[in-house]
Amino acid sequence: MPCLKIRGWTGILLDYYYTILNLWGLKNDSSDVVVLDKDRICRYIYKGNLPAEEVAKLLKVIKEYQAK
Repeated sequence: MPCLKIRGWTGILLDYYYTILNLWGLKNDSSDVVVLDKDRICRYIYKGNLPAEEVAKLLKVIKEYQAK
């Protein structure tokens, strides 16, 4: 069962048994970024290592849903 740790407004999902990884079709050997809003709706997903040109888009999504 995935474990969610909350620190401030940030949640870190620890998926020890790869439940979410398999459900969403993510790779085990990559670094994936997923942003969920407070209603647990996926607002951003990037599969693989996040390139520099994608960081601004990611930060915009985080700021938008942090304010709501």
